[in-house]
Amino acid sequence: MKQNHSRIAKAIANYIKGTYTAEEKKFLEEWKNEDVKNQTLFEQLASSENLTKELLSYNSFDSDKAWHRFESSLTGKIRKFSISKWWYAAACVIILLSSLTFYFYKSYRSEIREQEVAVLVEGKILKDAVGEILPATTGAIIITSSGEKVSLDDSFKINLKGEIVSGQDSAVAAPVLAEESDYYELIVPKAKIIQFTMFDGTKVWVNANSRLKIPTNMANNERKIVLLSGEVYLEVAKYKDSKFYVECESGTVEVLGTKFNVYAYGNRFKTTLVEGSVKLKNANQEKIISPNTAGIWYENEFVVSKANLDADLAWKNNIFYFNNYSIQRIARQIEDWYGVKVIIGEEVAKSRSTYSGELRRDVRCGKSAKCWNTFPGWMSKSSANS
Repeated sequence: MKQNHSRIAKAIANYIKGTYTAEEKKFLEEWKNEDVKNQTLFEQLASSENLTKELLSYNSFDSDKAWHRFESSLTGKIRKFSISKWWYAAACVIILLSSLTFYFYKSYRSEIREQEVAVLVEGKILKDAVGEILPATTGAIIITSSGEKVSLDDSFKINLKGEIVSGQDSAVAAPVLAEESDYYELIVPKAKIIQFTMFDGTKVWVNANSRLKIPTNMANNERKIVLLSGEVYLEVAKYKDSKFYVECESGTVEVLGTKFNVYAYGNRFKTTLVEGSVKLKNANQEKIISPNTAGIWYENEFVVSKANLDADLAWKNNIFYFNNYSIQRIARQIEDWYGVKVIIGEEVAKSRSTYSGELRRDVRCGKSAKCWNTFPGWMSKSSANS
C-alpha cells in the first residue's frame, strides 16, 4: 500500500476518538497488515494514556506555556529517530494526537477553572459572636501566572519588580515570567472590598464581587487593566508619557484625565468621570466625556449624560445610596456587600415601585433587618407611575 502519512494519522486519531468511519477502519486494517512495524505503532498510539499523562505533566496556569514546553520535549524525542516511513508516520500521528489531547484538556481545565473562580467570588458570610451579619471587610485573592492563589487581608501595592507587597513591605507574590505581558488576576469576592496601588502610582479601589487582570509592569508603553466583571474607581498617575486603559467587554476606556469610576457586568457598562477626561471606544465608535458626566453602553452605542456622583461613587465612599432604584437593583447591592441571598416576595417583585434612601455601609444585617426582606425605616418608597 502506498503510504499516505496524513491519512494514516487522521484515521488513527479518529479511531482513538471513536469517530472513525467504516472506510477508515478498512484502510487501517490494510495498513497494519502491510508491515508488523505498522501494527506495533498502531498499538502504541491507540493507547493514548501515556501521551495524555505526558501532556498533563506540563500543566501550568498558562496553557500556552504548557503547550510550548510539551512541543519542545516532543521535538527533542523525534530527533532521536531517523526519518523512516515508520517514524515519519509516528511523528505525524503524535503531533495530531497531542494537538487534539491538548485542545480537549485545555477546554476541560478552562471549565474547571471557571467553576473554581465562581466559588471564590461567592466568598463567605461574615458573622459576629451573636450571629449578626457583618458588612464587607478588606480582602481579595490574587492568582499568579502559575496558578498560585494568595489571600490578602489588607491593601497592597505592586512594586517596580512586579511583586505584590502587603503589610510590612514584604513580597507575598511575584510574577512567574519576566515578560511585559505578565498579569495577575485579582478576585474580590462578595462581602469583600480592596484598594491597591500599581507600580506607576495609580490608585485603584475595587468593589465587592469583582474580577480584573492587573499588569505587573508596563508593556508597549501602555498600562492596561482588564475589568472582567465588577466595579473599580481609579486615580491614574502620569508615568513616562505612557497611556492607561481600562478594557471591558463592551469597550475600552482610554484615560486622558485622572479620576473616574467604571462599572461593567456582562454587557452592562458605565463610566463616570470625576476629574480630567476619558475616551470611550470600541470597534465601532469613540466618545470623549468630560467631568460630572457618565458614558453608558446602551443599544450598541455610548450615550453620555449628566452624572449623579453621589449615586455612582457611593460604594467607594462606603454609603448605600438608592435613588429611585428597583427592589431587584437594591437586592443585588445587598447580596454583594453582605454575601447573603436576598429573597424577594412574589408580590413585591411584581411591583413597579422604586425606593430611595441613604445609609452608611458599615451597618450590620441582623434579626431586626431580617436580611432585608422588609424595608428599613430609612428607605422611602415611590410609585413608578408618579
